[in-house]
Amino acid sequence: SRESLTKVFLNGAAARIKQLVIPINADNAEKTANDAASRAAEGENFENLIEEYRELRMQNASEYVNENAVIFRGLVHKELEETAFELETEQTSGVIKTDSGYVVIKKYPLDEEFVSSHFDEMKENYMQSLMYTELEKEKESLEIKKNGDFSKLELYKID
Repeated sequence: SRESLTKVFLNGAAARIKQLVIPINADNAEKTANDAASRAAEGENFENLIEEYRELRMQNASEYVNENAVIFRGLVHKELEETAFELETEQTSGVIKTDSGYVVIKKYPLDEEFVSSHFDEMKENYMQSLMYTELEKEKESLEIKKNGDFSKLELYKID
């Protein structure tokens, strides 16, 4: 039910974060990310920092970044996930290096009002999280066998 799933979200299954992302291919990316993390740790307004670095991200990133996210286990970079769930509300992280960039996150309150207004999206992401978690448990026992049908893959552009 909606009520029981809301309780699950509020009791640790979800973490609400905002993230500042410096793309890996940006000039001086690591130094820039460390500077941003230091400024956040010193108490500078995190939303202002996200805004300040957004243009840099837009110029260099090849993928969409959800700056304001609710995350569940199994759906994001492992270190980012662990950090998000370990942070206290209103606490910022240090720099987290991912394949696509350097990330600094801040954890925000997750309350009933927020869950209620974002319930459908959260439910969908939570279900994905459960699926990925189960797949991770099973992947060690899976075996991939190639046969002649899949030995060659051709890609075609469809206009």
